[in-house]
Amino acid sequence: MKRLWGALLAVLLLAPAARGEMIGVQNHRQWQSFIVQEGSTAVGRMMTMDSSEEVVLVVDFVPSQCGGIPRFIVPAKGTVPEQKTSRLRGKFRIDTQPIHDVTYMLYPSTDAYVIEIEGAYGNQIFQEAVRGTTVRFRFESPRASQKDVYIRFSLMGFTAAWQRASSLCRQIDASRLYEPDDEQYFREVPKPRQLPDTAYF
Repeated sequence: MKRLWGALLAVLLLAPAARGEMIGVQNHRQWQSFIVQEGSTAVGRMMTMDSSEEVVLVVDFVPSQCGGIPRFIVPAKGTVPEQKTSRLRGKFRIDTQPIHDVTYMLYPSTDAYVIEIEGAYGNQIFQEAVRGTTVRFRFESPRASQKDVYIRFSLMGFTAAWQRASSLCRQIDASRLYEPDDEQYFREVPKPRQLPDTAYF
């Protein structure tokens, strides 16, 4: 656990990076919304950087569900060490609204660490965020000798970004842009994966 916490402290200091091709990027003050196309998969995404511009917070809207999935994507220097998914305790709070206890899931990707908020907090965050100006996240250290990690994000432009990213997701869903899984090929004829022009604006 000590090594894990040290790794988290290190990756939170690295510069942000985006995965996949970003299509139709639109700015909403401190946030952006766009489609992420990676191979045959596409999702609606909204994104911002923390107050120090070192950590990226993304909210993905996945076709067939289109509910916001918040996660932190933090690029790693060099090779990401092989390790199992780990849980970290923490909290988040929007301005002076109620404090929420959460569990963060930390797992390595190909060239980054991904930290997801476990549980269905997407709608709850949205309901509070539309009335707020700042969201703060706290990552609790497993050892008393180590400091907790705090990151802060502006909510200026959040509502507009959320509405557009969820709308892009519904357009992807309607056009069946995403690649059907193998089972779907035996239930229906896959539809073309080309985006309508309206999805780029």
